[in-house]
Amino acid sequence: MKKEKNSALEPIVDRIGEILAFLTILLILFMYINGAFELITSENILNILSIVREVAIIAVIGMKGFEFALKGNMILTIIFLALLAAVIVFMFFPGALPAWIPN
Repeated sequence: MKKEKNSALEPIVDRIGEILAFLTILLILFMYINGAFELITSENILNILSIVREVAIIAVIGMKGFEFALKGNMILTIIFLALLAAVIVFMFFPGALPAWIPN
């Protein structure tokens, strides 16, 4: 019975993950183009786009990881959700990133 519930949820999670991945890659491409041609020069907007990029990347990884965890057992799901929660907590500590990772 549990498999039926998960299989009903899988297409929804899959579709949301695909849409998020598409929008994320568009944002990353725009940021590369902006870096080359300086379309947007406002530092505030660029900071907001950087934050949105980080959240979007984590959202895509989270959705695809959750989709993978739905196919696995409960222990795998718990481990994945704990790791994702740790990443989300550390998002609020920008000093935790090494200096070689660009913002």
